[in-house]
Amino acid sequence: MGFSTEDASFTLSRMYSATDSTQAIVSCYPLIRKQFMAEDKKSNEKLIVNQKEHEWPKQFIEGAEFKSLAGSPEDCAVNITVPGGEDPEIGDTQEVDLSEHAEPKGIKRFTTRKPTTSPRQ
Repeated sequence: MGFSTEDASFTLSRMYSATDSTQAIVSCYPLIRKQFMAEDKKSNEKLIVNQKEHEWPKQFIEGAEFKSLAGSPEDCAVNITVPGGEDPEIGDTQEVDLSEHAEPKGIKRFTTRKPTTSPRQ
């Protein structure tokens, strides 16, 4: 089967169109990147660990990450402070939703402690 000049012309015009599209995408890349970076900055969640405010780059955080953020030893316990209630312990692999609409509402507060002490001490 042969390849005619008409086929070659069609192929070249398709390649040229693809190249134009690629150049258009590449030329707007800085704008897209800037938009994603702005959205990333908006996604930082605020939290308070041991009475010190922090920002976390994701909506969810695990118990082990709290310990690292607080500079606490690995064997310590982490509790989320719940106004007017018990402060449940957060396991090392347990995820907590830091968004303000998740319970308890607002900025989440956490404490780290030795595993043998009470959360309210």
